[in-house]
Amino acid sequence: MSPPGRTVSKRALSDKLSSFDESLGDNALEAFISRLRKKLLGTGASIRTLRGIGYLLEAEV
Repeated sequence: MSPPGRTVSKRALSDKLSSFDESLGDNALEAFISRLRKKLLGTGASIRTLRGIGYLLEAEV
């Protein structure tokens, strides 16, 4: 997980989550982000989608 406030591209996440011999599809990545968002509920952190750029981890004040 990157520090709050740092944008991570979809490609970078896909590369980190997939093994060397298989690629991770866009739908699988979006499902993973969705499950992660549910786990983060009530923790003071959230993931925001930046269209065309990637994802942003935000810490609530």
